[in-house]
Amino acid sequence: MTQKETLQKIIQELTPVYNKARDAKYDFLINAREARSKDFKGKWQSLRKIISKADQSLMDWGKDVILEKLTKKYNLYLENIATKFTQKLENLDVLDIEYKKFSTFDIELLVKTTEGTKSLSINTVQAGGYNIQCFHYRTTLRLK
Repeated sequence: MTQKETLQKIIQELTPVYNKARDAKYDFLINAREARSKDFKGKWQSLRKIISKADQSLMDWGKDVILEKLTKKYNLYLENIATKFTQKLENLDVLDIEYKKFSTFDIELLVKTTEGTKSLSINTVQAGGYNIQCFHYRTTLRLK
């Protein structure tokens, strides 16, 4: 496979995963917006601490605009991850790529090369700390 074909194949395999993540984020923001407008028993005060300022401003838009902006954002994430995967594979002669597994924070792809089958994984951890940091995800890529 050429590098361009490898990139396209990775994007094709990961698109359903990123669409699920986008939909979960959309549902979360819509529910948070409802909590903010009704201030359910102080629920918004708790949520406000873990929602970034950018996402809080996104909540002011209509549902269609929120979905459109999230789609653009997650497509950019997908393209960046796929590009990083492709860079990790550039020294290998890739024959095929298949999706192996997906769990809440882990994705694994099997990469068939002339040297044998390799495992390419994305591991994501939740991060966000005390006081200043807002909740976010930290992602690592590994080729085994």
